[in-house]
Amino acid sequence: MLYRQGAAEAEAYAAAAYAIVPDAEVTVHRAILAAKAGRTDEAVRFLAEARTLASFAGVDVAEARREIAKVAGGDAQLETRLREIPPPATAVTQVLALVDEKGKVVDADREAAKSLTLLPIAWPGHALRSVRTIDMGPDGVVRSYVGSRPE
Repeated sequence: MLYRQGAAEAEAYAAAAYAIVPDAEVTVHRAILAAKAGRTDEAVRFLAEARTLASFAGVDVAEARREIAKVAGGDAQLETRLREIPPPATAVTQVLALVDEKGKVVDADREAAKSLTLLPIAWPGHALRSVRTIDMGPDGVVRSYVGSRPE
């Protein structure tokens, strides 16, 4: 609802929600926000990611497709760009990490994760330290979340 009132304020809340649980609905909202801000590549990437999540089936993406198509140059160009994005890695390693208020991994059970900076859980006037699960694929972070893997 916040993005309908003003995209700038909504971005921090959507990013924090995504950092906690990157489900399809939040990811689609982030795609809309990125499109409205003119960040076409980011918007397309978020929409492509949302389509890979199990919770995608129940999400209405009509508004997202419309907003992204506007900045991408039309529906055909959007579809072309979506096809160019490789599917996410299927083989992931789960890493447990302590993340500070700025998203910096301060401790992790795998050395490779200790140099990472993740999306912080923060919104205006607030920031949280968190214990996060990081799914790492062969090319780096696939996604991170609080708690168990979102389905």
